[in-house]
Amino acid sequence: MYASDDIAPLGIPAMLIQAKQDLTLAYQSAKTANSPAHITVAGDLGGTTLAPGIYRSTSTLLIQSGDLTLDAQGDADAVWIFQIASNFTTIGELRQCNP
Repeated sequence: MYASDDIAPLGIPAMLIQAKQDLTLAYQSAKTANSPAHITVAGDLGGTTLAPGIYRSTSTLLIQSGDLTLDAQGDADAVWIFQIASNFTTIGELRQCNP
């Protein structure tokens, strides 16, 4: 792990600075995204399957009562954006599964 001012192999600080700029841009874009229209979600998302889209909550979200499945529906470029006004709590373990 390097900081942007660390002594590192040539090119690493510039790459880290660019990565931080890219992260900031992605965060700002996701924070204000509104197209396609958002879908309002609330409470426990466990046991549900969500297609790509923008999901917005004005309260705490949980994944507690089962798995939350993000179904890309065959789209290798699928994106899910979660805009949560409060906390996001998960119980259990995170698993990546590509059936």
